[in-house]
Amino acid sequence: MEARQINLLSFISGEDKRLIIPVFQRNYDWKLKHCEKLLNDIINLIDNPIRKSHFIGSIVYISNSEVDMVDLREYVIIDGQQRITTIILLLKAIYDIIEETNISDLSSLKNKIYEYYLINKFQKEQNKLRLKPMKEDDIAFQQLMNKLNDEINNDSNIIKNYSYLKSELMKSNYNLKQIFDATQKLMIVYISLKRGEDDPQLIFESINSTGVSLTQADLIRNFILMDKEPEEQERLFEKFWYPIENNLTNDNISNFVRDFLTMKNKRIPKKSDVYFEFKDFVISSKINSEQILRELKYYSNLYSQILFNKTENNDINILLRKLNRLKITVSYPFLLIIFRKYDEKIITLEEITTSLRIINSYVFRRLICELPSNALNKIFTTLNDDVEKLNSDGNSFSDKLANILLIKRYSSAFPTNQEFKISFIGKNVYSFKHRNYLLEELENFDNKEKVNINNLTIEHIMPQKLSNQWKAKLGAKYDYIHEIYLHKIGNLTLSAYNGNMSNKPFKQKKEILKTSRLQLNQSIMKYEEWSDKEIIDRSEKLAEKAILNWEFPDLKIEDKRHQIIDQQEYFTFDDEISVTGLQPYSFEILGDKFSVSSWREFFTKIVASLYSLDSNKIKHLINDEDFHGKYYKIITQNQAECRKAHQIIKNELYVEINLSANSILNYTKLICEKIGLENSDIKFWLK
Repeated sequence: MEARQINLLSFISGEDKRLIIPVFQRNYDWKLKHCEKLLNDIINLIDNPIRKSHFIGSIVYISNSEVDMVDLREYVIIDGQQRITTIILLLKAIYDIIEETNISDLSSLKNKIYEYYLINKFQKEQNKLRLKPMKEDDIAFQQLMNKLNDEINNDSNIIKNYSYLKSELMKSNYNLKQIFDATQKLMIVYISLKRGEDDPQLIFESINSTGVSLTQADLIRNFILMDKEPEEQERLFEKFWYPIENNLTNDNISNFVRDFLTMKNKRIPKKSDVYFEFKDFVISSKINSEQILRELKYYSNLYSQILFNKTENNDINILLRKLNRLKITVSYPFLLIIFRKYDEKIITLEEITTSLRIINSYVFRRLICELPSNALNKIFTTLNDDVEKLNSDGNSFSDKLANILLIKRYSSAFPTNQEFKISFIGKNVYSFKHRNYLLEELENFDNKEKVNINNLTIEHIMPQKLSNQWKAKLGAKYDYIHEIYLHKIGNLTLSAYNGNMSNKPFKQKKEILKTSRLQLNQSIMKYEEWSDKEIIDRSEKLAEKAILNWEFPDLKIEDKRHQIIDQQEYFTFDDEISVTGLQPYSFEILGDKFSVSSWREFFTKIVASLYSLDSNKIKHLINDEDFHGKYYKIITQNQAECRKAHQIIKNELYVEINLSANSILNYTKLICEKIGLENSDIKFWLK
């Protein structure tokens, strides 16, 4: 590795030198604000002639050993493409202005810019341009350099930024010679890497850690492609990575890889750790770049079908669209597995559609019943394994899936019809974030003429602001009725006449709704009055329809392992569970598993484990007021400050153990939260 300070134009210039932006880099994405800042830096150098230089960062490159020869040197740019590209666009703008305005005294400057910084004068046509940007950028760059104005893509950042820089230069108070001379004062540190000796990926990771805005997908692409020779990079990019980007768009690749890793490793990486988890997965799996890219390409196609509802089967697309509207993205790793099984003809069309209906019902019922959504992380991560372990030969995949979900308990439970109905009727549906989905599903249930509700609004039959007529009709308890039933499902409908109805009396609203073809509105026609009695009645009827739409599956499998599965199911701190009457028999912390026989042992072993991981963080909790009771402390250096102390480290750390099971669980959660662990980092098993 060699590092040296140099001005940027000297780095760009040089006989027979070519700067290559490799395929593993992201596209040129500087915006106008970045160009404006660069111009301001240059102008500040003009305004302050005493300043001899201005540092604008580092450039990291590695020589292209495949073509590095006497008559051409190619530098593959690992970091710095945004600055290099923008400076070359600036120089091109200066060149074009001089040429277009025929400024005779600047002709030598024009020639210098062209031959020193824009082209390699004596090279063949394919190597003549000094800069070779990324794939899409290269097309726009060549159009610009070759003045193919009729073909230019004005949406390209290359063209946008060139046009901006040219425009700013033309209206500037400074002449072009001053601008160019100031540009010569822009300094960089270049870092030259030696192929086979230096690890460019480690350099790139280090650059990223200092704050360069790179996505997890950028880092992953670079990790896979960076150490390859340019020709191999190009082949792998074209054959695999480019199709992945086309399948998903760059915005979705990080999430896709996260879900891919969850499917493979049976744990969900933090969003900020996706790259490092991916790197560990590839290294530990001992698979080469082409193998991992081939697998990613295959699953990206399935992921695209899931994400954009674009399978070849319309029934599946409808079910995916419903599931995606609920935004339960934690289901995607499981969906990848069942779509692979469907693709490989392991499960049938009927099995996958039934499975999607079951998942949709399970998720929506839980949302209505307000069961914690974070419990779904664990459920979907292990769901396929649970189904595969179910000993029920001859039963379909969807039957086994239903069985597994139906025997879930506590925060993982599948709400029964009765639980769902009670929550559905009592819910403030107007404030429910999925209210439009709910009303659209109720409207279209068992309706051959499907309705798109995008142009409809939600109407309160009993209005949000009561008129005197409404108050009189509702009677003496109008305040109570209004407060309790206003936002309930029985009082809501869909309408295109919302502005016309406002707080009109019920009979006038009914007259307006009479012409509506919506089933939700036709169901109102049978009522002569509108008060709490009618709202309750309509709520009951809509609840029965909801129970049929979001169906509770039958338990079709007689499985003797029911109790064993229940006992073996682990919990995490995401699970909202009362442990009264239950005992822990095992826990796992960051992959290490321990056996315990009581809640006290559970508490003391976890604290001891955390102390061994990071003693300073645990000691810091001694002074945390959240662990100071009125008469005693939960964590202390002095055992006399506990009612019943357990020694973790003599004369250094003691914990209170005279606590209820639920208190121990809550304090353990709090300790883990304080020291920065995720709820999923600890698993525990109960009996």
